Amino acid sequence: MKIDIIGSKFSSKLTEFKNFGFDVNNIVEGQSILSLLSKPHETTMKELNTTDLNDITVAYRDLNKLLYPDLLKSDSEVIMIDLLSELNDIVEFEDSFYNLSSFNLLETKPDVDILRNIQKFRAIYRNLESFITLLQKYEKVIILKILPNDENKKQFINGLYKLIEERIDHKLILTVNHPLNEKLTAPIEVYNEVNQNLKKFSSDNYYNQLLFDEKLEDNILSVYINHIEEREYIYELYKDGRPFKKMSPTTSRYFEYQLTETGKYRVRVNLTDDSINSRFSLTYNYTLQSLAQSYSETFSYIEIPDKKNIWMLETVLSNGNFTGLIGDAYEYPDGFKGYPVYLKQEINSPFIKKEQLLSSTIEIISQMSENDFQNYCDKYAHQIKSTNKLMLDFLLFIQKNKKRNY
Repeated sequence: MKIDIIGSKFSSKLTEFKNFGFDVNNIVEGQSILSLLSKPHETTMKELNTTDLNDITVAYRDLNKLLYPDLLKSDSEVIMIDLLSELNDIVEFEDSFYNLSSFNLLETKPDVDILRNIQKFRAIYRNLESFITLLQKYEKVIILKILPNDENKKQFINGLYKLIEERIDHKLILTVNHPLNEKLTAPIEVYNEVNQNLKKFSSDNYYNQLLFDEKLEDNILSVYINHIEEREYIYELYKDGRPFKKMSPTTSRYFEYQLTETGKYRVRVNLTDDSINSRFSLTYNYTLQSLAQSYSETFSYIEIPDKKNIWMLETVLSNGNFTGLIGDAYEYPDGFKGYPVYLKQEINSPFIKKEQLLSSTIEIISQMSENDFQNYCDKYAHQIKSTNKLMLDFLLFIQKNKKRNY
């Protein structure tokens, strides 16, 4: 089976092993999506100030944008992408994007600024449609999820993966749970394991398997089935070794459950026809977090809390005038509830931390009229109960006693 690859040194290294299960047709290594989709800056090899053949080749292809046409006319059935090359230093010139390393080889180079990650993310978001159109011409899109250790870089790359995953239905997801060094390489055993898992995507007995990608993020436990053709699944959540919640049969390849109690959780997946043995996810330990901080100042920004506490954020937003929110700007490219979302490093002024939202919410509720509080409960009761079963009773007590300064 032919495969095209858009990725980093890690993806390129995978193809050097004998157990790589595809025939490589085209490979784009070390080039940002932004650079791949840009208009060319026509350059001859003589204009590149280096004698290193590899550097000349990489820069020549990057500046002249020679790789994108090859992908457009490719007859490969599968494409694999990893996004670590988006960490490259990227510059913008005349509405096109290039690797800084390529631009630095020009004999005559204009002054350009290196884009910050949030700038790259927003630029990719603006040009996402062209990239999605490219991916949609393939029968299968393998998303090889590799995340850097640095939290800010991880946030950026994770946000990009989410953008693409939401737009592609015919995808297969493989997460590499191993930290890479600065050169984006790993021990041989890691490459071997990844290749073994990739081979399952195209093996003869693939259709008799339950392959899925799984994760616990914040309080959301999820699994994603790596099978493109439609079939029915039954998802069942186990808590502390016992069945806890069972879903009705569904054709959805994705299941998530919002954890609201401390415990050990795992997901069991079955087919409705029992033709394939059921499979369990790993067991995940989850601890319910409590929030309690004083709120006494006026701020222009609020930090976005975990999904289970969004009701607190909405309560505070509806009782004040704010400029924007602070959180994962990669997750909210269009903002949240009409407010723009910024990264922490973009904001220099004080802001309401997510840990302060509970006490702020209590203060607001303590000042509500009975009628307003009733309307509030009608809107948020379900969300509040999912946070803590006793929370609604507690808020009712606060409102009735009309106490302030909690």
